[in-house]
Amino acid sequence: MEEGRELETRCSDESAPAFIEEADAWNDRAEEYLRDNLEADYVARYRSSAGLPMGVTSFRSREHRNLSEGIDARLARLEQFLQELVTGPL
Repeated sequence: MEEGRELETRCSDESAPAFIEEADAWNDRAEEYLRDNLEADYVARYRSSAGLPMGVTSFRSREHRNLSEGIDARLARLEQFLQELVTGPL
């Protein structure tokens, strides 16, 4: 999650190229962890943004905006999973 937060922070620098490959690599590692350590349905839930509140961004770059939205959704899911593991399903 910490790496995802760092990637999210970097999204705001629209003067730098979007780092899609790096974000994809983080996403792949997160999915691998979920697949290897939790039940299979966690990966499917991780990939879906259904039911998550979507924020409004001020990014002018479509690539940066899409990257930020994807990272935000995945971070929100990981936060949700942590809460479930600590307190049980909502």
